[in-house]
Amino acid sequence: MIPFLYILISLGCIGIFNNPPTDIPSPSDRETIHPFHFSKCKIKYHPEDSTLQVTLILFLDDLESALHNVTGTPLYICDEMESDDTDSLIGQYLNDRLQFDAGPISLQRTFLGKECAKDNLSIWCYTELKIQGIPTVLSLENRIFTELYGDQKNLVIVAFSKDQIEEKILSSSRVSATFEY
Repeated sequence: MIPFLYILISLGCIGIFNNPPTDIPSPSDRETIHPFHFSKCKIKYHPEDSTLQVTLILFLDDLESALHNVTGTPLYICDEMESDDTDSLIGQYLNDRLQFDAGPISLQRTFLGKECAKDNLSIWCYTELKIQGIPTVLSLENRIFTELYGDQKNLVIVAFSKDQIEEKILSSSRVSATFEY
């Protein structure tokens, strides 16, 4: 069941996350664009600068809903009405909802910023984890949007090297995973 679900979700998201549509929806139209709740988190180890680089691809309307619940005010992310503190609010939300543990190795986390997709449907968020030492294990807890949707799925892809890549699908009922190097 899980491999079939993974294939279905992956195929369904290819167009949204990689091939922008020609018609760009307005922020008010985003809510009806996608009937499923999915995020993608790519984590890549860079030994040359001792970092784990994290890329999150999120549906923009889901992120706006989550931050609206936190702040009580609407945010116009990737819009001309976007607030100056949006990046810090996104960084704080991601820090709260995406936790990392590398065992005895210390992690220093920095939210680097975001990029709005041309399709106005998704957003790419970047975080860097500075590590001291070589990680042998990485545990994480991904609770992104699980407070909003019972059917939320969060795909996590960890690449310790080009030869060692692991993928796991997390959900509202299973938010933790461990990856070994």
